[in-house]
Amino acid sequence: MADLYRLTRFRLEALGIHHISGGHFCTACESRFYSYRRDNGNTGRMASVIWIK
Repeated sequence: MADLYRLTRFRLEALGIHHISGGHFCTACESRFYSYRRDNGNTGRMASVIWIK
């Protein structure tokens, strides 16, 4: 599992952007968000497919 907020912050700071806000939500911890990991227990795999016919 990766901390996407932290990784994004590192990339922005490397570009010289230092006034960054946000990044304090946890979709797995907070019940106001849907979380497949939290709600199901056994995750397995999930896939999506999009194509142009």
